[in-house]
Amino acid sequence: MAQACQHATTPLGSADEAEHKFRARISLTLATHYPWPNRTDVISMDVFTKVKRSSVMAAIRPRGNRSTERTFAAFLRSAGLRGWTLHSAEIVGRPDFFFAKEQIAVFVDGCFWHGCPKCYKAPRQNAKFWATKIGRNRRRDRTVGRLLKRDGVRVVRIWEHDVERRTRRLKHTLALLHAAT
Repeated sequence: MAQACQHATTPLGSADEAEHKFRARISLTLATHYPWPNRTDVISMDVFTKVKRSSVMAAIRPRGNRSTERTFAAFLRSAGLRGWTLHSAEIVGRPDFFFAKEQIAVFVDGCFWHGCPKCYKAPRQNAKFWATKIGRNRRRDRTVGRLLKRDGVRVVRIWEHDVERRTRRLKHTLALLHAAT
């Protein structure tokens, strides 16, 4: 015997009613601003209210690009490089890899988040937000680099695509680190 759909028998709670009213208001707004038929389908509607989406996004904590960092760590180990720490909190900018004895900070920059000149493709939606976000990340990278250099730390930056594609730049970086240790 088939079961009846739960949604049909469940009365709307206060949160569900608010969501329903929100969706109705958005539909009315879209119909007002886009009066031509079937043009509301080009607008991407979020399933959450603005306040709920903000709280959901605020709860997400950054964890770095773990797969790329693990790959780079494997390259360091295979090259016989030891004495590094991952995300050292004592160092400005929390470099991905820090060689304390040699005073070398290595940052593995994600191509999207740091605006790689080869790979970065700006999102078309919310373009102004993303341009500002990536610009802030790049400025922070330059500031952190200057602060570390001022403190006598050598800064090495490598792009995510260099690690993934095993480019000459990766080999050069590993050789540089090997010579320094």
